[in-house]
Amino acid sequence: MNLIKKNDVSLWIVTGLTLLYIFLLSSNNTIDSIAYSLDIRNGGELFYPHHLLFNAFGFVLSKLFGIHNTLSFICLINALFAGGCLWIMRRLLLSFTDNKTVAFILLFLGSCYGFARFATDAEAYIIPLFFALRGSKVIFSGEKIISTSLLLSISCLFHQLFVFWWIGLGIYIFWNFEKNRLRNSAKYISTALIVPAVYLIVFLLTKNDCNNLLEFIFHDYVKYSNVSISLNPTIFWLTPINFVRTFIQVHGYILPLLQNYFWILIPVVIAGICFFIGLFKLKGSITKSSTPQTHKYAFSHLLIFALQFLFAAISNGNAEFMLMLPFALAIFFFAKYTIKLSPVFYFSIGVFLWNLSLAIFPAHFLQTSIDEPMAKYIEQHSDKLYFFPESGRIDMLLEYQSPEKKYNIYNSKEELDSLIQTGNTVLTNAVNNKSFMSRGSLLDKNVNLFSDYKIDKVDSINYSFGTMYISKVE
Repeated sequence: MNLIKKNDVSLWIVTGLTLLYIFLLSSNNTIDSIAYSLDIRNGGELFYPHHLLFNAFGFVLSKLFGIHNTLSFICLINALFAGGCLWIMRRLLLSFTDNKTVAFILLFLGSCYGFARFATDAEAYIIPLFFALRGSKVIFSGEKIISTSLLLSISCLFHQLFVFWWIGLGIYIFWNFEKNRLRNSAKYISTALIVPAVYLIVFLLTKNDCNNLLEFIFHDYVKYSNVSISLNPTIFWLTPINFVRTFIQVHGYILPLLQNYFWILIPVVIAGICFFIGLFKLKGSITKSSTPQTHKYAFSHLLIFALQFLFAAISNGNAEFMLMLPFALAIFFFAKYTIKLSPVFYFSIGVFLWNLSLAIFPAHFLQTSIDEPMAKYIEQHSDKLYFFPESGRIDMLLEYQSPEKKYNIYNSKEELDSLIQTGNTVLTNAVNNKSFMSRGSLLDKNVNLFSDYKIDKVDSINYSFGTMYISKVE
């Protein structure tokens, strides 16, 4: 109880945000979250090469505690680790600035959409960030080379993405610890050999579709055509959009959300005012730190930011790969500069209000897509035939909710043609419904699959943002 000090604002912020994550877990889970939770519950695919230990870790914990609802359980685990991330950042940032400023930095970081969305969902990004931040804290505390490399190795085993954090801290060690520079680098690199060693063990002891260890490590890039590194034109507009979304939620559902729940405009308007005041307060608020010994540490995290950002950009501007950017950027700025509280205060309040009202609140209390009501409808009318050009998330929802049931869901144009030609009645929600503007809709290249058929509305379902129509194809 001594930790809970009445005037320790930063500690209260960490506690408050952690409780917020726990009590406002997402009810609109991503398809990957549902898939991982199914694997964990069923003991299915426990070793995905790109986040090797995540499913296995969840499987062990769920069996240990006798958990059947693994989706909510993994969301809860992520919420707790997210609180741990903020706790580590608190201890680190207190080395650079005062407690009150740290409190509002943490409010800003903990409210960033890229972080908060995964803190309340069951994806694989929060746990590796925890170990990466812990590595940054350990190396800042002293010449703890092996411990730092071990922590970053664990981070990489939970998600390969954090190899860039490992590289950044490795360069810091080589640059900063001039005495025994080569020995320190050798210790750092040799400790990280635990990563390929664990990959080799998993490769040899599990069934997989790879011919060698390298193919297993880079599995998704080798086996999946939709996973690639490229410099295609879409990255030049997706990258800035998703970089903004790392900080604040921007999505097509916001307009219908505000139309149906107009009172949400109040915190949104206040947030906008805070952003404006924060920008105004920035002038003259940033000065170079008087402790130059932290500058190398700062630049190592700027390098981490640059590497992670570049990789996210060439991965089709992947928003998920930007989750850690605010944390790396915060370490850089506050290790190198002295920043007054005022702009931090206004930006943090703005980001908190914006994302609480437009992201965290809707994700917990509302249905932000038509997949959930559609899945419920299919479950209640399981004897019907259904066609969806993209049914992955609906399939996952149905399998998670009712694994014992089988449903008649089809995806391809050939299947649709065959069903119609044999006189079947096929239902779909892929027509007569407005889709929200999103990354997926912007990239959708599907032609009108129903141009050859007659479409009639036969049913409707009310959900959080209006009415979803179900149509008969004939």
